[in-house]
Amino acid sequence: MMKITAYADRMSVAPGETINFMVNCAAKSFDADIVQLICGDMNPDGPGYQEKLVRTQASGKYPGRKQVIHAGSFVEVPASTLLNDLQSFTLQAMIWPTTPSKGRQTLISNWSAAKHAGAQLIIEAGEQGIGLCLGAGKGKETVITTGKPLLAREWYFVAASYDAKAKTVTLYQEPLHTHVGTNDRAEVRRKVTLPKRPSFAAPVTIAAQYVRADKGRSVCANHYNGKIDSPRIAARAFSRLEMEQVKTAPIARELSGHIGAVFT
Repeated sequence: MMKITAYADRMSVAPGETINFMVNCAAKSFDADIVQLICGDMNPDGPGYQEKLVRTQASGKYPGRKQVIHAGSFVEVPASTLLNDLQSFTLQAMIWPTTPSKGRQTLISNWSAAKHAGAQLIIEAGEQGIGLCLGAGKGKETVITTGKPLLAREWYFVAASYDAKAKTVTLYQEPLHTHVGTNDRAEVRRKVTLPKRPSFAAPVTIAAQYVRADKGRSVCANHYNGKIDSPRIAARAFSRLEMEQVKTAPIARELSGHIGAVFT
């Protein structure tokens, strides 16, 4: 039996009004009719399912097509050379994760899946905490993590900076509240041997990693579960003090020129 799923764009209509049905069907065609539902009880001890055919112009055979639903919400900023061409940068945000141990989750991403190029601020799988994923072409991907698991439903300030000249990554994972016996605060600095990133054109996404376009829709992966606040993208590697200064608006004039994107 071929599975069909469908829904209507309206709950009900009056005589003379129009209603549209969106149908997902793997078969080449399907038959459609309007029926009056007499009884929808499928219980074998009851009267059983009963319907009455209503003759309308809508009855007939229709071409079928498969329509995929790409579940998951995210924010998308169109591709821009201002962001795609960044070499040194800072990514930061306040986050409140609800499922920090479910696997990799993308917080802020400017990433080309086709070229394996770009950068992503992530929650890494295996309870590795906050991480920065850097890509400079196929086979040239580096992931640096704090190695400290995050607690669920707790606020954290998280940030990653990359100094392309010094080839240094700095990560910050700072809980808003501390708990006895919990070791979830981290500051990590590490050298990386990564060549210059190739040019690419991909949007910036928040709360998911952009993968590809599908019939005008963006397909994403590694969706983030939780709250995110005050995400920032800066065009150079900020110090911890500078990160603090751009957390909230208004942003100091001497730093505003380095901010590639501010989302509030």
